[in-house]
Amino acid sequence: MKLLLTAVLTGAVCVAYQLWLNPEIRFFSKLAALQDSWSQRMDREHDSKVVVFGGSSCMFSINGEQLLKEYGLPAVNRGLAAGMGIKVPALNAMLDLRAGDTLIVALEPGSLTSPAGLPAMATEFSYVRGHSEWVTRPALGLPGSGWATSLLALRPGSYHALTLIVKLIQGRTLYRYEVGDASPSGWMRTDARAPLSGPPGHGPYLSEDAQRFLSALKDWCSEKHVRVAYSLPWAYAPTDQAEQFRKGNADILIQIAKFIPVLKGPSLGADTEPGHFADTAWHLNEQGSRLRTDELGQALKHWDLWSVQELQFLKATR
Repeated sequence: MKLLLTAVLTGAVCVAYQLWLNPEIRFFSKLAALQDSWSQRMDREHDSKVVVFGGSSCMFSINGEQLLKEYGLPAVNRGLAAGMGIKVPALNAMLDLRAGDTLIVALEPGSLTSPAGLPAMATEFSYVRGHSEWVTRPALGLPGSGWATSLLALRPGSYHALTLIVKLIQGRTLYRYEVGDASPSGWMRTDARAPLSGPPGHGPYLSEDAQRFLSALKDWCSEKHVRVAYSLPWAYAPTDQAEQFRKGNADILIQIAKFIPVLKGPSLGADTEPGHFADTAWHLNEQGSRLRTDELGQALKHWDLWSVQELQFLKATR
């Protein structure tokens, strides 16, 4: 009986830590609340809005205030973390979509060429948001995990515990980013800088999970009268590798275009200027995000889409 009670109490402590004390989850919970507030404001002040979602490349790239001021596009940055997979960030972005809105998928290609899964981080975020059904139930062509499995995910791993202890001993910040560095629209900036390596790789083919996901997302948007398209994130690519990187990106875009439209971007996702990045090959700094937001704003304003033929030509000529 004592062992059972100890196990239950230990489990409860783990769940409480993950949902309310884990620095990473606390950050994303606060960021999501900030995004909620901006989204509600856009709904009050405008007839329709643009919602962009993806991993951290989205979070550090798309400036909603810039899209509103310079392009007249009320926009919400719903970027989260690639470590949450594809299902939960999508469901989070779909929360406040209304008929007439536009949903932009800006997931990193690697998230679409790998099996989807339900990472622990996605489970933790879902529970914190009060939407456990995001992980326990099937949605967007992807399965749920069930209650028992999802509850077991609400415990800190050994690596997390070890790194947290080291940070506490060294007096370091428990999480690199702070919500205070985010703009009202959800766009994130950081003063952190780190050596870059790139370009980031991805598989050659969309996973079966991603194909089901994109197909289901398209159907949902059609039913709800929401316009949807994909926008390729920018990543750092050294000059001598940029063309090969763009060729691989064009190939992935051809596959994505079979499911949802793809917005044009002359860069094809490759930025060769290291001065445009902060602390990873996916995280643009203020200068880089301004350029990336401009590219997206131009494409959105004119609803400028790649045709499969154009992408095939670009792939063949690189």
